[in-house]
Amino acid sequence: MEALMPNLVFVALATGDQQSGYQAKVPDLPDLNVAGAGIADLVAAAREAILKALQRLTDEGQEWPRPTAAEAVTTASGEIPFLIDISVEDAPVRVNISIGEQLLKRIDQAAEARGMSRSGFIASAARTALGEKIGSGTGADFDAIARKLQDEWSVLGRKITESLGPDSAFTRRRCSCSNWGWTSAPSGP
Repeated sequence: MEALMPNLVFVALATGDQQSGYQAKVPDLPDLNVAGAGIADLVAAAREAILKALQRLTDEGQEWPRPTAAEAVTTASGEIPFLIDISVEDAPVRVNISIGEQLLKRIDQAAEARGMSRSGFIASAARTALGEKIGSGTGADFDAIARKLQDEWSVLGRKITESLGPDSAFTRRRCSCSNWGWTSAPSGP
């Protein structure tokens, strides 16, 4: 029976718009700032950045921040709060181990080649040795799913913009109103 992965839910505060892109910060991780061209990009970037920040804290032997409840977060004018859920295997525990110097170098090289931290690589190797399925609930499959979701949302956003945006056939037909003498869309504010 596979153990359920707990979720942490962080509040992020977004600013920006569709034209210039979006930025977000996570109050529980003060040094964390992310950007994305669209909302889907922003959410995916926030998830990835939070996971990396949590891994960095683990590698440094620091505890993870406890996520602040959404209703307890204050926002400045123009900030839009949104929730970022992060699946974590379990809370990290810092351990000291003794390992050969050459083996450690090989571990570090392999971890770097896979874009992993040393801790992540060792944990993955331990899971494999224990017979757990690779990719089952790990960050690797989460990242792939997040990228796929981000791509799908980007395609959807482009289709909506093409269908209904200011340069779309729909808008041109709606605004032409040649019967009334209008040949272009009224200028905006």
